[in-house]
Amino acid sequence: MTEAEKTARAVLAAAALVDHRIREPDPNVVRAWAHVLGDIDRQRALDAVARHYRTQTRVLLPADVLEENHSRAPYFKPLPPLPPKPTDPEVGRRGIAACREALGRTR
Repeated sequence: MTEAEKTARAVLAAAALVDHRIREPDPNVVRAWAHVLGDIDRQRALDAVARHYRTQTRVLLPADVLEENHSRAPYFKPLPPLPPKPTDPEVGRRGIAACREALGRTR
């Protein structure tokens, strides 16, 4: 059994302890979860299970574990904010004209 499969099995076992809808998974389910979860840290994945069931009543899915971990990952950087919308209508007209020109179109 790979480390990813061990992590997937641990995640499913933790979820099954608090959610009666999750049963003992067969090996195919474990492999599928392992494939989706990838090389996620086991403790972080287990922490995500606990966070999920603190606030959710729906069954846990792999995306829930990944979302919890990606939003807390130290390398995660949110996108910068969009520039403010121009208030001068001429700026907008010039921008549209530039787009049309780049696409080779006129009105």
